[in-house]
Amino acid sequence: MGFLLRFIPRSVKDAFKAFRINPLAGPPPVQRKSELGRQRAAASRPAPTRRPPPLADDARRRLTEQRDTAREQLRAARQRLQKLEQQTRFPEEAWWEQRSQLAGWEPGGGLTDFTYFPGGTQNPYLRMLYSRLPEVGFDPRPLARFDHLHRLSPDSVFHLHWTRVAQVGATTLEQAQEKSDEFLDSIAAFVERGGTMLWSVHEPLPHDCPFPEVEKDLRQHLADLATGIHVLHESTVAEVSPHYTLPPDKVFVVEHPLYTGIYETYLTRRASRRLIGLDDDAVMILGFGAIRPYKGFDRLVRLLPRIRKESGRDVRVMVAGPTMRSIDNAELHELVATTEGASLTDEPIPDEYVQVMFTSADIVALPYRQVLNSGVLMLGLTFGCDSIAPENAVTRDAVASGLVRLFDRTDDEDLYRVLMEAIAETATVDHDLPAAFADRYDPATIAGEFADHLRRIVDTSPSRPT
Repeated sequence: MGFLLRFIPRSVKDAFKAFRINPLAGPPPVQRKSELGRQRAAASRPAPTRRPPPLADDARRRLTEQRDTAREQLRAARQRLQKLEQQTRFPEEAWWEQRSQLAGWEPGGGLTDFTYFPGGTQNPYLRMLYSRLPEVGFDPRPLARFDHLHRLSPDSVFHLHWTRVAQVGATTLEQAQEKSDEFLDSIAAFVERGGTMLWSVHEPLPHDCPFPEVEKDLRQHLADLATGIHVLHESTVAEVSPHYTLPPDKVFVVEHPLYTGIYETYLTRRASRRLIGLDDDAVMILGFGAIRPYKGFDRLVRLLPRIRKESGRDVRVMVAGPTMRSIDNAELHELVATTEGASLTDEPIPDEYVQVMFTSADIVALPYRQVLNSGVLMLGLTFGCDSIAPENAVTRDAVASGLVRLFDRTDDEDLYRVLMEAIAETATVDHDLPAAFADRYDPATIAGEFADHLRRIVDTSPSRPT
């Protein structure tokens, strides 16, 4: 309770000192004296008054008031903290209060709540995708925690992206099924209250999925619950069909955009290479993005000695991106450490340094063992990088950029072939995207398409409350 002294005015503290009162202490200890001493002390002091001086009474009263005030302030602070913890763990939510302070905005002021999960405002793809929603009447913001889904209003929209979060922490099939059921129950309750639920299908199944049968069942139920299903390419419906069925009448296509205007691009190639200690004559192959087994970065490193020998050039492989705590990359680290020309960082690359990596790169390689869509491919094309990717319907469309070479994802020899071709032609690559390709994947255009689809879905949804 000592902190309460901070709330006591100096005048009151002085009064306590004058009367030797410690407001936070108990009664003074009893002084033991001899009988003669007590008699002398009694004879020498005046008769005690039963009522303390008025100033002491006033000091006690004011102290009581200060204590009550301090308790109330502490109680209010705890309530505010509890409310903040319940609402969000993302600091971006402070933007709501700032909007009110800046322009008088109020929640529900003409915009429908649009909440997405998982992924915060730090995800550049989501920032681009939602950038034009306010134009058609929606207010996008992240859902900090999935267990807050029940707090969304029945006239709001919930957009689900990656489903791997549904079974986080499950170590057995039974646990995975239980978590999956709870996840679906929460979404079903939201839909039953009248909410609009969208689902984006980014891949047939989560990469490195530990419980595929549970995941397939989860995704089929999501397809049935969803009001609308967003796919990033028309081939997605066929790609996922061995695992679950997407109702055709719910599906709409909005492709992955380029990252034009998202990342800084003012550094020259030479300046970027100086920052990472790379010679101008070296050939840099960049493996960028989250480091996970399906990405196949180990394939690049294993091929590097052969590539350096056969090409006769100073070829480097740089792997850069964050790693998941649940994944052990010790083998990849050891492989890189024992391979000349290879390097790796498994920490996230800050946005302001993304340009350093891509401006330095001659080739952006996606040696993936499995893939449907790829943001890294579009990022490499944004920077005008010659790119190598596994062949599928999505990457075949990217060939129109003039910068993409494809390989058979199951064949390391085919990967080696296209790498050697790209290295031989590094000096002849035209790094400017064709106008038609840049227009098709323009971020503002893509965002407008998504906004129009959302407006249509909400306006025609039979489950909307009236």
